[in-house]
Amino acid sequence: MFSALLGEHLLRERILQPRQLGEVMDRMDRTRLKVGVLAINAGYMTAAQVDEVHRAQTATDRRFGDIAVEKGYLSPLQMDDLLASQRYEHLVMGQALMDMGLMTMARFEEVLQDYKKRYDFDDASFDAAKKGDVDSLMDRLVRVPEGEERRIFVEYLALFARHLVRFVDRHAALAPEAPSLDYPLPWASYQVIHGPVTLFTALSGTEDLLLRLGEAFAQEPIPAFDDLARASVEECLNQVNGLFTVNMSNRGLDLEMDPPGTSAGARYASRDGGIITTAFRVCGGLLYVLLSRNIPR
Repeated sequence: MFSALLGEHLLRERILQPRQLGEVMDRMDRTRLKVGVLAINAGYMTAAQVDEVHRAQTATDRRFGDIAVEKGYLSPLQMDDLLASQRYEHLVMGQALMDMGLMTMARFEEVLQDYKKRYDFDDASFDAAKKGDVDSLMDRLVRVPEGEERRIFVEYLALFARHLVRFVDRHAALAPEAPSLDYPLPWASYQVIHGPVTLFTALSGTEDLLLRLGEAFAQEPIPAFDDLARASVEECLNQVNGLFTVNMSNRGLDLEMDPPGTSAGARYASRDGGIITTAFRVCGGLLYVLLSRNIPR
């Protein structure tokens, strides 16, 4: 996700044009290989084993390598070897920018330092972000007030971000400079988690954006934003919330989920005004995640 966030920064600062960034991302896709592909290529795993691990990721918020090692498909040494075969995403981006004549390495280093300064990263958190630590990125970038509830919101958003990258759009990125969400909402898919922790969750975007998200998650074309498309978006949210409840259960908090739903024209109002809104750039548009510890009216 770090390279996608850096791409947003390059666009916002008008260092690159959208077409140029698209070409850079295409080149990165041709250069970067997923761990599963590397494992098959190295003869460590079969395609069926890789598919099994991918399916397991839909039920647990864990990395591919951790699951593969647990199942005995990879040894820790083999996993280290595969990870060493992958270069940091930002280095892949830097190489693509240089190969395309868009930037020198010295200029790219300047951009990295500008980004670090803009969002007030310290050395340790910036190094973690460059290595793909989504939790560090969320903790630094999301607009969540300080307080006892901050950890829950940040953990949820980090989980949601990983889910987007794994199952919807590998170039999904947090959009910290996105415009505020306007009410009434065009469309929103929502679900309530309740128990020792109550959490209202919703995804909102334009009809076209939610259609593209539904198609990407379902991995099949959907001609219109109909019941099938809405069900796909709801299942995307439901899957994230299922993973969240599993994580909370591991801490001794047993939570339940209401069935998800979708509505048009919602004007959510929290009793204390505490709806946290976070934007992600995904599937070519802006997706807004709404979170509240109270159930809005």
